[in-house]
Amino acid sequence: MKIYNINKGMGWASSGVEYAQLYRAQSLRKTDYDSKFIFSEFTLNNLISMSQNMGFMTDEIVSVYYYFSNIKFSEPKLSFEKVQKEYFGSFTAKDESNLVNDIDNIKVILHNNQKATATVDYADVYSNGALIRREHFTTARNAIQYFNSNGTVARREILNQDGSVALVERIDDKENIFQIDKNIFLSKDEFMMFFIQQLRLKRKDIILIDRSLGAGSSILKGNNGNAKVGIIIHAEHFNENSTDDDYILWNNHYDYPFTNAEYIDFFVTATETQKNLLSKHFDKYQNNKTVKIFDIPVGSIDKLKKNTNREPHTFVTASRLAPEKNLNWLVEAFIKAHETNAEIKLDIYGAGGEKKQLEKLIKDAEADEYIKLCGHHDLSDLYTNYSYYLTASTSEGFGLTLMEAIGSGLVFGGFDVNYGNTNFIKNNGITVPFTRNNATKNIVNLTNMIVELDNYSANQLVRSRRMSYKIADKYLEKNVTKQWIDLVKKVTE
Repeated sequence: MKIYNINKGMGWASSGVEYAQLYRAQSLRKTDYDSKFIFSEFTLNNLISMSQNMGFMTDEIVSVYYYFSNIKFSEPKLSFEKVQKEYFGSFTAKDESNLVNDIDNIKVILHNNQKATATVDYADVYSNGALIRREHFTTARNAIQYFNSNGTVARREILNQDGSVALVERIDDKENIFQIDKNIFLSKDEFMMFFIQQLRLKRKDIILIDRSLGAGSSILKGNNGNAKVGIIIHAEHFNENSTDDDYILWNNHYDYPFTNAEYIDFFVTATETQKNLLSKHFDKYQNNKTVKIFDIPVGSIDKLKKNTNREPHTFVTASRLAPEKNLNWLVEAFIKAHETNAEIKLDIYGAGGEKKQLEKLIKDAEADEYIKLCGHHDLSDLYTNYSYYLTASTSEGFGLTLMEAIGSGLVFGGFDVNYGNTNFIKNNGITVPFTRNNATKNIVNLTNMIVELDNYSANQLVRSRRMSYKIADKYLEKNVTKQWIDLVKKVTE
């Protein structure tokens, strides 16, 4: 049997969905199942390199676009020297990662691969200053993108080893048209349906859809009832403010599979709390009492990590630097709490669009000595250096960083909100009320929480850390793997 995990795209800084897939891959590697991770979008940078950078194995990754090429899908293998021979003229160094050729108003820039820096990921070709073509490389030139005068992509070609065209995508404002040999598909849905059909799915196979928005219908049609289909719930599944006793507003990412639940074999939530709530919602709003829902953590930890010499008064948080994480509230609260105890320190790990705003907030408060933006790091061996983990997020479907931190015995502080906080913070820290549309009150609550945590006695810290490790046991990789094995048996019997 095979398990196909379907997503859209991936970047060098991936989201929680991709990390959830990585954890699943690690669990499924310990089984006899053949597991593949399918990505349906064309990516600027090499998909294999980005997935390897996260921890995926090359043979686990399938690109819908490159599936139809006879070039072995791989990370870039061609050096700058080899690729330069594809173009006329000599190249000069632009910086450490690019080479430039600029002759007669035609400029070519070779971009290196961020993982294998001595190889070429893609080349941009400019005419009179306008980008006209982008050529991608692995062991050969494997794709070309052609651009409109306004800088948008007009056409994509996926190439075979001999340079012939395996797939064409024509792009306009209404629909994308795909062509493979004599087969023409008038939309991305039709193309995706054709791809799913090529998998030759069998009754014992399983499709796990991680992102169904805009793809659910084509996957179901392509499958045609062959494999079992499951939807992975990564976020809050409904809008609470727009829901009453008679009507529920589903999260638009899950609206299609929820309203077509009779064609879905099962759903998977990350927590038991959400599983129970979703079950009640299906019963109440759709009169569906038979829907199958499993709760399996979207992450796992390989072992519990301990340290008896943690630095006191040290706090840490880790997330994308995004507005919904409310890191500005956390910074403001920490600045206030620092007035009570000048020894406290906060390290913020992660990258994202809010970096400049946070930098300014910290600088304006002259707080850069005790609040640090530390960038993106592997924190698996760093959490044990800290005493406390803080979160100001008000909506976490699970909270992978919470799970990682709990496996390192940290004491927690956050809002009393579903699902991550209520799932992980149980007598091992403090939760405080969250008030919608009242930032001032929320910052005050966070400030008081930080001060209270920092005043924990030695006995309170010991008890809280023991509770964190006790909660973390459920998330050990061996236990999560068993849950996946049990799910497969139940849905394929």
